[in-house]
Amino acid sequence: MLFNNRSTDISTLERVIDYTPLTVAPAATVMAAITLMDGSEDLNAPTNPTRDRQNYSYVLVVDPNRPIGILTRRDVVKLVTAGTDLTTTKIAEVMTAPVMTMNITAITDAITALSVMQQHRIRHLPIVDECGLLVGMVTAEDLLQGYERLEPLASILPEQESGSSEIDRQSEASLFQSQQDLSDFVENAIGCLHWVAADGKIIWANQAELDLLGYTSAEYIGHYITEFHVNRTTIEDLLDRLLHDRAVREYEADLRCKDGSIRHVLIDANSSWHNGEFVRTRCFTRDITKRKQAEEDLKEFNAALSHAMEGIARLDLHGCYVWVNQAYAAAIGYTPAAMVGMDWQRTVHPEDLHTIELAYKQMLDLGKVEVAARGVRQDGSIFDKQLVMVMAVDSRQPSIGHYCFMKDVTDTKQAEADLIHSEHKFRAIFDSMSQFIGLLTPDGTFIEGNQAVFDAVAVDRAAIIGKPFWETPWWTHSPELQERVKAAVATAAAGELVRFESEHIWADGTPAVVDFSLKPMFDATGKVTMLIPEGRDITDRKRKEDILRNIALGVSAKTGAAFFQALVEYLTKALQVEYALISELLLPSQDRVSTVAAYGNGATLDRFEYALLDTPCQYTIDRQFYVCAEQLQQQFPNFALLSEISAQSYMGVLLRNSAGQPFGLICVLSCQPFSETQLMTEILNIFAARAAAEIERQQSEIELQRQKQDLARSNDELQQFAYVASHDLQEPLRMITSYLELLERRYKGQLDAQADMFIAYAVDGASRMQILINDLLNYSRVGRQDRNFEAVDCDPICAQVLTNLQVAISTNKAIVSADPLPRVYGNSSQLTQLFQNLIGNAIKFRSQEPPQIEINVRSIEGWWLFSVRDNGIGIENEYLDRIFVIFQRLHGKTEYPGTGIGLAVCKKIVERHGGNLWVESQPDRGSTFYFTLPPLLSTLC
Repeated sequence: MLFNNRSTDISTLERVIDYTPLTVAPAATVMAAITLMDGSEDLNAPTNPTRDRQNYSYVLVVDPNRPIGILTRRDVVKLVTAGTDLTTTKIAEVMTAPVMTMNITAITDAITALSVMQQHRIRHLPIVDECGLLVGMVTAEDLLQGYERLEPLASILPEQESGSSEIDRQSEASLFQSQQDLSDFVENAIGCLHWVAADGKIIWANQAELDLLGYTSAEYIGHYITEFHVNRTTIEDLLDRLLHDRAVREYEADLRCKDGSIRHVLIDANSSWHNGEFVRTRCFTRDITKRKQAEEDLKEFNAALSHAMEGIARLDLHGCYVWVNQAYAAAIGYTPAAMVGMDWQRTVHPEDLHTIELAYKQMLDLGKVEVAARGVRQDGSIFDKQLVMVMAVDSRQPSIGHYCFMKDVTDTKQAEADLIHSEHKFRAIFDSMSQFIGLLTPDGTFIEGNQAVFDAVAVDRAAIIGKPFWETPWWTHSPELQERVKAAVATAAAGELVRFESEHIWADGTPAVVDFSLKPMFDATGKVTMLIPEGRDITDRKRKEDILRNIALGVSAKTGAAFFQALVEYLTKALQVEYALISELLLPSQDRVSTVAAYGNGATLDRFEYALLDTPCQYTIDRQFYVCAEQLQQQFPNFALLSEISAQSYMGVLLRNSAGQPFGLICVLSCQPFSETQLMTEILNIFAARAAAEIERQQSEIELQRQKQDLARSNDELQQFAYVASHDLQEPLRMITSYLELLERRYKGQLDAQADMFIAYAVDGASRMQILINDLLNYSRVGRQDRNFEAVDCDPICAQVLTNLQVAISTNKAIVSADPLPRVYGNSSQLTQLFQNLIGNAIKFRSQEPPQIEINVRSIEGWWLFSVRDNGIGIENEYLDRIFVIFQRLHGKTEYPGTGIGLAVCKKIVERHGGNLWVESQPDRGSTFYFTLPPLLSTLC
C-alpha cells in the first residue's frame, strides 16, 4: 500500500505500517527471495525507476511468525559480487540476524520509530505485538514519503541501499544495468520460475521449470496452468489467495509431468496489479517430491515407532517428554498424551536420579550411552529398566534433546537373579558331591570340575583348567595310565561310553581305587559337544568286597556248628578285632543268652551262658543295633566279662527269624577303639543276616526231622492198624457171611416176605463188607511192601490186565488200544493193579456209547508219561482232586458199584514209584488219566 498523504499528523504509524510485508521461511533459497522482491513489470518492459509496493527492497525472514532476520537488495548485491550460488543457498545462511524489532505498544509517534532506526542504523523496522509475533513493517522510505515534516530528519538516517558506497553502486549497476541482464539471470537460474496471466495461461517459464516437468517451451507456455495441476481445486484455491492476499508462501501442489509422473512442489507466488487490476502471477516452484516421500516414509517410520514393542521417547533439552510411543507409556502406566510435557524425574526412582544425570552427561560427550536404573510407574510400583540414550540433532543446532529407548527388564533381572541363585545352588551341590565330576571339550581339554576333583590331588583350579585331561595330576603318576586315559578320550569323542577302574595316590599319600567313566554329550544333530568324566572312590567298596569274599570263601562250604565257628573266626580276622560271638536267646524268659559259637584271641572258645542285664548285648536286643566305639568298660562297669578280656569297643546286630521275631545276636569286641565303624557295620549286618538264616535253617531242619519222624511213625502205626484190622476182621466176617447164607438157603420162603428181605439185606451187607475189607487190605499192602523194584516190561502187564478184564470188555463191547509200552523200573504186581484199576474204571464209568480206551506213552525229561483216555461220563472240575482220596465216591453204590479205594490205590502205587498221577476231564466227553514212571536205572545213569 502506498501512502502519498502529506499530513502533518504524526501521532500514529497506522497509515504507513505495511501489515502484509514480504516474508519468507528460513529454509527458502536466496533466489526465491529475489523473485519475491522483484516488483517490476514484465522483464522485457523498460525499467521503471519509480518504486512501488510491488517492488520490495527487502524480504523479512520469519519462523513461524516471529521475525528472525532480514535480507535486502544491498545484501543480494554483496552475494552476487562474492559469487554465491543464489539458487541453492538458504536465506537463513546469509540473512542479517538478529533483526531489531519494536513493540507496537511502545510507539507513540513516527519520531520514535525514526529514533530507533537512527540509533541502530537500520532502515527497516519490524513491528511486533506483546508476544513477539509479527504485526507489520515500517521502512524509512514509508516514513519520509508519508510525512513531509519528517524530511528534515532524513539526514540522521543511515544511507539508503541506493546511496551506498561507490563499490556497492558499481556492483548494483552491474547487476541491474539493464532489464536484459536480469532476464538472462532469471532465465538461466537453477530455480523453477513461471508467470501466469490473469486468464490462467502460462506466459513465461524458465528452463529449470521446463526441465522439471519434461515439457518444451511450446508445450508449456501458452497453455492453461490447470492442464498441469493434478487437482483443479488446488489451482483455483491458489488463484483465489493471490486475488485477495497478493502473495502465497510455500503452497503445496501436485504437478503432472510429460511422462505421466507426479511431482510434489512448493509454490511461492505474488500477484502483479496495474491500476487496481490483477495482471499476472509470479511463481517460484521448488521440487519437494523427495521430501514428500521422505515425509511419508517418516510417517510410516513414526507409526512403526509408535507401535514398536520397545519403549521409545524423545525428550527436549530441559528433560521433558516431547513424544512417547505406546510401549514406553504403557510400561510406566500412562497414556502417550499424558506423558508429553512430563519431567523425566517423575519416572525414575529417586535413588537412581544421580545415575541418570551422569549418564546424560556422558551422552552429551559420546552421543550415545546405555544405563540401567529403576523406574517408577504411575501407581508407585517399581520396575527395572534398561535405557539407551541417543542425542537428537538437526542442521541448525548441535542438540535438540535426546531419544530414550527403554526396555522393562524386571522379569529378565528376576530371571538373572534366579539363574544366579540356581547356579550358586547347583555349584554348592556340584561341589558337595563326593564323586569326582568334570567337564572336557571333545579334544580332552579340562574346562571345569567340582571341588572333589581338586581336593583329591591338592591343586588349585587354575593349575588344571585348560590342560589336556591326561596331563592333570590325576594321572601323571603312571605313564601307562595316561595313555589309557588319552585313548579313552578319543573313544568317548567318537560317541562311546568308556568305563574302567584305576589306581591312584591321593594328596595325603593314601592309595585308592577309582571307578572311572567318560560319558559323551550330544547336540541335536548328534555331534559330541562335551565329555563328562566321573570318578567314584571305591577303595572302601573294594576292601569290603575283599573282606566279604574272604569270609564267604571261608564259610561257604560249611553248615551248622562248623559254619558258625568258621564265621566268628573269619570275622575277627577280617574286621581286625579280638572277639566275635554268635548267641541265641534262651526261651522262654529271653533274659539270658547262650553262645552258639565264640572266638577270641586266636582260639575257639567254649560255649557259655550269660545274663543280658547291664550288658551291651541288652542294648543290641532293645535297639536292634548297637555300637560303642570306645570306653566300653566305663559304659558297662557291672559286666565283669569286659574287664576280663580288656574290651574297649563293641558292635552288635540283632538276629531275627523270617517272621521278624528276635532269637539271637552277633557281636564283635576289640581291645582297641574302633576306627572304621561304617565298614564294620556293613559287613556285620551282611553276615548277621546270613547267621540268622543259618540258625533258622537249623531250627527248621530239626523241627522238620522231628515232624518227619512223627509222620513216619504215625504212618507205620496206621498201616499196621489197617492191615491188622482188615486181616483180623476176615475170620468173623466169613463166619457171619456163612451163617447168613445158610439161613437164607434153609429158611427162604418159609418165613414171611419181610423176613426174606431182612435176610437178603444182611447177606448183601456182609458181602460188601468183605469186598471193602479186601480193598482196604490191598491198600495197606501197597505201603507195607518192600521196594523190590526191577526192570518191568509193561506190554505183558497190559496184556495180562486185558485178559483179567475180558468178561467186562466183552459185556460192554469195549475197544482197548495201546501203544507199544516201554520197560520201566518198578514192581510188576503193583503196576498190574495200576493198569487194571484204571482200565476197569474206564469200562465201569461208561456213557451210552461203547467204551473206547486208548493207552499212550511218551518220554518227557527222561521219565515215561503214560495216559489212559476214555470216552466215558467224565468228571466235573471241582471233583478232580477228590477222586484220589480213599473212600471218596461221586456216585451211589447202586449206580456204579465199588468202595472208592481203587484210585487211591493207583495214586499210592505211582507215588511209591516216584511219579505223579493226575486226571484231565470234561463232563460227558470222557477222561484222561496221566501218570509218570521212572525209566530203567541204566537210562537214568
